[in-house]
Amino acid sequence: MAESWQSYANLVGGVTRSLRGRASASTWALLGQVGLEDAVVDAGERIAKLVEEIGNASRANRELLETLIAGEVDKAASRLGFVRTEDLQQLRDEVAELRAEVQAAAARRTTRPAPARKTAMKKAAESAAAAG
Repeated sequence: MAESWQSYANLVGGVTRSLRGRASASTWALLGQVGLEDAVVDAGERIAKLVEEIGNASRANRELLETLIAGEVDKAASRLGFVRTEDLQQLRDEVAELRAEVQAAAARRTTRPAPARKTAMKKAAESAAAAG
């Protein structure tokens, strides 16, 4: 059954392409007889250029509008005290780095004894022995 539908679709597609080709050939033949073939080609080129210009203008306008909207949203968000996700993530990364540095410094400090404390304890013991 599926093969039948596929064959039918192929047949219809072939007929459509064939009819389109014949219609196009007939149209160009009629335009050539009337002498409008060059005018149609020229009009087609002008339409293609116009479409390209409209597309370029549309892209430029869209980019301008996006920039304008993003600026206004940023202004409104900053007035309300909001921050951008990128800025927040950057601060989070910086805080994580600082925490790691503090933990590393604390680990270095706890792994070696403080010499000043030891010396102070020795002096206190010597003074107590001498006084006693």
